[in-house]
Amino acid sequence: MPGSKQTIHVMNWRAIWKVKRGILAIFLSFAFSGPALADPALLLFAGMDHKQFLGCLNCSEYDEDSVSNKYGPYGSPYSDTSIFNSYSQFGGAYGEYSPCNAYSSDPPVIVDQQGNYYGRLTINQSLTDTRLSSNLWNWLNNNVCD
Repeated sequence: MPGSKQTIHVMNWRAIWKVKRGILAIFLSFAFSGPALADPALLLFAGMDHKQFLGCLNCSEYDEDSVSNKYGPYGSPYSDTSIFNSYSQFGGAYGEYSPCNAYSSDPPVIVDQQGNYYGRLTINQSLTDTRLSSNLWNWLNNNVCD
């Protein structure tokens, strides 16, 4: 019978269930959108035996290890470990390990934290293990090697 205590109780229970179900859905969407499902950090290594870390390619510009952090050791044009330093061995058109050296035989390698290999960061198109996406290629040519 509409308006009875039993009907109101059932209606309240349904409303409460809808709210709880909505909260659960929001919680699950956050739980499964965290770092476990995010793109892996792409890391640059160069130098003898690729032992020199040169920064993270796809980390936030506010991350200290990001190549996009202009104030960090890997994004500053004044740092010896930056691909943006035209005078270091890792930057400029003549750096031995520079991605901007069109003739470099050993430019930086791109790996993730598990050591999975993604290719080399270089404008040298004669190397067979260069697999840059068009976005990464454009970024390299227009922002790093300009």
